[in-house]
Amino acid sequence: MAGQSSHILIRNARVVDVFRGEVIEAEVLISGDKIARVGQVEELPEDMQVIDASGKYLAPGFIDSHVHIESSMMTPLTLSHEIIKRGTTTIVADPHEIAMVLRVKGLTYMIEEARQAR
Repeated sequence: MAGQSSHILIRNARVVDVFRGEVIEAEVLISGDKIARVGQVEELPEDMQVIDASGKYLAPGFIDSHVHIESSMMTPLTLSHEIIKRGTTTIVADPHEIAMVLRVKGLTYMIEEARQAR
């Protein structure tokens, strides 16, 4: 995060609480790479970047724990670009299809391609 604030405050967001099944109006404070607070933020750090999310929803990223990338007919990198648009931030892939056909060469390709998606 060179040149960027280590603190981000997202204001006026409609926060989706997936545990309670409700949407709340809240502020979200991010410190470094961690969510530090959801709710009203009283004390603001000095080096704060503020984002106004009026009229927008803020929701946690979806983790898809069972993916066969090969079945999508996309490369891992292309798939990553498409799923992030739809809220999926993490996948657990089972590359058995390419492993059965190309063995280690196929697995190596999948790993190298997926590394580019970071």
